[in-house]
Amino acid sequence: MSVSAFFGFLASLTFLVSVMWYTIDVAKGKVVASIVTFFLSFLINLSILISLILKESWGAVPFITVGSVCALGICIISLRNRRFYIATPDKISACGFILGIIAWIIVKDPKANLIVVAITNVIVFLPLAIKTFRYSNTETALPWRINFLASIFLLGTISSPAVASWIVPVQQMAISLPINLGLLIGNKQLPEGN
Repeated sequence: MSVSAFFGFLASLTFLVSVMWYTIDVAKGKVVASIVTFFLSFLINLSILISLILKESWGAVPFITVGSVCALGICIISLRNRRFYIATPDKISACGFILGIIAWIIVKDPKANLIVVAITNVIVFLPLAIKTFRYSNTETALPWRINFLASIFLLGTISSPAVASWIVPVQQMAISLPINLGLLIGNKQLPEGN
């Protein structure tokens, strides 16, 4: 097993624990998820998964597969529980997803899609990161700490300077780090009346 494959497996396993914990928190009503964020994350992850496979960059494939399945699960649970919200930047993210597909079609290279949708995926999670700085008690910290550990492991999958090798690990760190910082140093409570 290569070093990249080892870290890919380790990151995927750690991420699975993190996301399953988070999904359970959503199911129990401890966390109110942005349904659009997670649905777009599901679509973007599918797009990234297909692009990685076509570029034959396998290191992050298990990680992205876990992310896709769990994002869809969070959407389904949120709909079933009728506990979700929609944030304004989600519209920007939907446009980014479509632009990634268009770029892929025009350029005829899945790398164009990887770049556009990785940037879009970071934008998708900006409202969540902002929310954690403002009201850190609206998220449970432990799943996000585990997610950060998975993000560190995912950096070990970088096996070349090719975009397909490093784009997903960098994207994941750009998502996880601000959320964890918000949980660590953000305000702890919602203002009264919310």
